[in-house]
Amino acid sequence: MNKQIALLALSFALLLAPSSCSQDTTTLLTGGTWEFIDATTTSEHNDIIAMISRYSAYMADGTLVFNEDETWVADSHLLDDPSTGTWSLMGEDQFVLDKTTAIWSIVGEQFVMTYDDTGTPYTCIIDVLSKSELKYTERIQWDNLRFYDLTTSWKR
Repeated sequence: MNKQIALLALSFALLLAPSSCSQDTTTLLTGGTWEFIDATTTSEHNDIIAMISRYSAYMADGTLVFNEDETWVADSHLLDDPSTGTWSLMGEDQFVLDKTTAIWSIVGEQFVMTYDDTGTPYTCIIDVLSKSELKYTERIQWDNLRFYDLTTSWKR
């Protein structure tokens, strides 16, 4: 009987113990430099599709770094200056990017960075997060009535 209780207690403890293979979200996000793979959209509007296509072209060699001090830096050789901001976790499957320092946008045929004084943060839903892959989706407001989802993929 005592052996059964001890075995049951050990089994229960092993179920509750964190796996040495699993890592928390912060550790996975901040574990190194992410390299841009692709960006896709749910929008069927030609202007949005074209904008996301240009964004993908400009970010072809782009990088993203989440720092442990909850700052982030995204850069590409086609941009004059890197984009920076702060980030914070919302649970284990979402993070908030504060892009108040700079926002990438398309103006005509130019990909430019503009500064936004509104302080509007973007909530990103983490679709995939591992040591080697990050994929998240942002809901972007296009105008007063329309929204679209932007899914961005990164690798290490």
